[in-house]
Order: sequence, then structure tokens, then C-alpha cells
Amino acid sequence: MASVEMSAPAHTHCKLTLACSDGKRLSAHACALAAASPVLRETLALPLPQPGVLRLQDAGDDWAVALSLLLPKTYPLHLVTWDNVAPLLRLADKYDMAVVRGYAADFMARRSHELSLTQPLGSARNLLTAATLMASYCDARELRPYALALETALDAALSPLGSGSGGAAGAEGGAGAGSSAARAGPDKAAVRGLAQCLERLLRDPQYNACVSPAVQAKVSLALLAHVKAAARRLPSECDRCGRPGVRHTSRLYWCSACSDSFTAA
Repeated sequence: MASVEMSAPAHTHCKLTLACSDGKRLSAHACALAAASPVLRETLALPLPQPGVLRLQDAGDDWAVALSLLLPKTYPLHLVTWDNVAPLLRLADKYDMAVVRGYAADFMARRSHELSLTQPLGSARNLLTAATLMASYCDARELRPYALALETALDAALSPLGSGSGGAAGAEGGAGAGSSAARAGPDKAAVRGLAQCLERLLRDPQYNACVSPAVQAKVSLALLAHVKAAARRLPSECDRCGRPGVRHTSRLYWCSACSDSFTAA
């Protein structure tokens, strides 16, 4: 395998102090940061205003987790939580840290069964928010399997609106009901609960900020399918008088009164 050459940091300190915007100071290795982030590699190739100190406009807690992921001393996956996965993804995107991005994407895919439409939009555990985060920050080809896991969870959660069936998993935003529940027929209470849950989310002032246009489109299509399914259950209008009717011939719908008058004639 060919070796990758990388210029050393311009400053002479291998050990570096990260001065974060909230006042926290963290110890790091300049070489590790340069290897993990092309953005920081360019920054560290230049003289620092204060030798040995890199000032960052980011939260110290987020960087503390990121550093642990970049140089893990133990199994690192427990470091990613629903509380910090969104800040970690934003940090990974800002500094182009593929390792941190990969850990965050893996966490969300493995824990997709914990996502719910009933969670507030500001939480990464909300299925719409999580799908938006994954689509926004994890669009690399190697992360596609992780993104597919969340897309599947979202499609399953919205599917009862189109089919008119689905158990409580639909309202809770889970991975979808089992096959036996699907064969049991429409669960009107679950479908109604899911529609009400989505209405609450759509009315949330944070909806446009937290949910990407692509995810919003999925929600709109699911609600449209629900409207179409409801329309199919409405009685057809009589072609003669406009009142609710039933099929009279292969092309005509007549109400009972019009049908009786036609028969009598």
C-alpha cells in the first residue's frame, strides 16, 4: 500500500491545547487532528496566533467526545448518545472528520428502533429529525447502508397512512407492524393517531428548520396517500341526481330511488 505523505504542523508543539468557545480547554495531538480532519490539517500547517493553542468556536463537550472517538482507548461506541449525535455530526461536517461521522451514522442506524414520531422535533430521537440529520451529513457512498436503515424506518412508520393498516408501531414511529398485524386489516385508531401526530409536528414552529425538504416531501406524500385512501371509501355519487349511489352498470352509479324509477319505467 502506498504511503500517504502529510506535511507536519508548522508549529513545533506536537501536543496542542484546544481552547473552545465555552471556555473549556482540552489537550490534543496536532498530528492526530491533522490526520483526521483536512480542515484542521490546513489550519495547523500555518503558524498559530498563540503557539500550542488552537482556538475553536465549538462547545468543549462536543470536542471531548470527538477526541475520544479519534483516539479511542476503549470501545468508543458508548460515547455517542442521542443527546450528542447531532452536535457530533455537525462537528464532523464542519471539520470533515470521517471517523466521527462514521461513528455517529453507525449509532443512529443501530439504534433506529428507538426513534419515534412522538419525540419533540428538537430531539435527535424524533424520526423526522433523525432522517434529516442522516441525509444532511451522511450522504457518502460508504455510509449508504446506515442511511438506508433510517429511510426504511421512516417508510415503515408512514406506511399505515397509505394502506389504512398498521399497529401501534405506526403511531410510535417504530420499524412497522408485524405481518400478522398487517393481515388483521385496518387499525383505524392507529392510523388516526399517526395522522394526529404528524399534524402536531407539521404545526410545530421548528418543523421547517428541523426537517429537510426531502423528508417533508415524504410526509406530504404519505398524507396524500391517506387522503386518497379515505376518498376511495366514500360512497360514489348517483350519476342522475348526485346523491350517494351504488354501481348500476359497468359505468353508471345510481341511487336506490333513481334505480327504482328506472325499473318501474
